[in-house]
Amino acid sequence: MVTCVHCHGPLPARRSRGPAPSYCSARCRQTAYLARRREHADLALVGIELPPTTIPALRPADTDSQVAQAILDGRGVAGAFVRLGREARIEFAWRCGKVGEAMLDAMDRYFPEVR
Repeated sequence: MVTCVHCHGPLPARRSRGPAPSYCSARCRQTAYLARRREHADLALVGIELPPTTIPALRPADTDSQVAQAILDGRGVAGAFVRLGREARIEFAWRCGKVGEAMLDAMDRYFPEVR
């Protein structure tokens, strides 16, 4: 069963044309939009600025999927650090390499079932 990405309620019947609906109502779509904006503002408060065109991806409904997605995202970041360990100037290279290796090691140790 396909559910609303915000409230996880049932979606209305699909129209004959156009993309499949993601939200069960305009209210859910608006609430999800406001939640994304609030999250973006919270990141700005702690000094993390996202480009204005970046919209956070829609989250999977269950927490197991969210954990798996976070680990996959973390592996991507760790891979970027490992790559920078080979390419960055010497003052940053060793630190980037160590951070990337430590991230991958921690994910392998604590989440061996997610690869």
